[in-house]
Amino acid sequence: MKFSSIALAFAFVSLLLSCSPQRGEHEKESLTVTHHDQDAASSEVSNHELAEQEKELQLKSALSSNAAVVNTKDTVHQFVRTAEMKCLVNNVVESTHAFERIVAQYNGFVTYTHLHSNVNSFREIPIGVDSILSSSTYTVVNNISLRVPNIHLDTVLKSFAQYIEYFDYRIIKADDVALQLMGNRLSYNRNINSADRMQQALLQQKAKLNEITTMEESIHDKQAQADAAYLQNVALKDKIAYSTVTIELYQPKTVMQQLRLTEEHLGKYEPSLASKIIHALSFGWHIFESIVLFILKLWPLAMLGLIAYVAVKKYGK
Repeated sequence: MKFSSIALAFAFVSLLLSCSPQRGEHEKESLTVTHHDQDAASSEVSNHELAEQEKELQLKSALSSNAAVVNTKDTVHQFVRTAEMKCLVNNVVESTHAFERIVAQYNGFVTYTHLHSNVNSFREIPIGVDSILSSSTYTVVNNISLRVPNIHLDTVLKSFAQYIEYFDYRIIKADDVALQLMGNRLSYNRNINSADRMQQALLQQKAKLNEITTMEESIHDKQAQADAAYLQNVALKDKIAYSTVTIELYQPKTVMQQLRLTEEHLGKYEPSLASKIIHALSFGWHIFESIVLFILKLWPLAMLGLIAYVAVKKYGK
């Protein structure tokens, strides 16, 4: 009996030892599968992030241009830089705010913004005798004009890339206005000198009134031409210092559906002839009741009239 107990205990311990490795292997397999799933999920996220980064880099490369880069070593040319682009974004309003923040970050400013919707299609679908489903497709668009410092134009354009899904086109221009600036300076100096000489001549000689008037008008014309040349240079220098960026943002088409009632078929809901007859009889009966009640309310007058009639009949003779 003692030998049987010892044998049973030995068999139970052997069974436990044989199951332990299998359980350990099963746990290892479970951990391996779990880590494999986590690695797969992380790999998908990493691939998505890499795709987004690659897309942003491509957009930055497409938006950038040497025409938007200032060459600080070039002291001869003076460029007026402008950029024009049309872009698809996920949300026009949010992207507009983001663009404005970027421009403000680089000391630029917004000069124009026009947020509106373009209706692409509209149709009405009858879904009942008294209701219509209106379905319209529209696109939200915003036209923006920005001014950014000339030296930051390329950086600002690259910063827009993170909010752009697709761009239809981008145009960057760099117009050299160095000769125009020089021409305006020469015109200014020439007219100022001419006006000074005419002023000196007017002071030195004794002229008649009509001659003085003519010379004063000539001096005024020369000064006006000098002022115009000066203001043109001021405007050109402002355009050189701040580049103009014109952007058209649009988002994917949006569908709006609205259920509304229509009055075209309300006649179909008028009561039948029988209902109208019953209603008319009921209405007439109510009128008859009202008349009877009104007469009954006048019984004192009827009583007085009867008494007056009897009195006249009896004592009238």
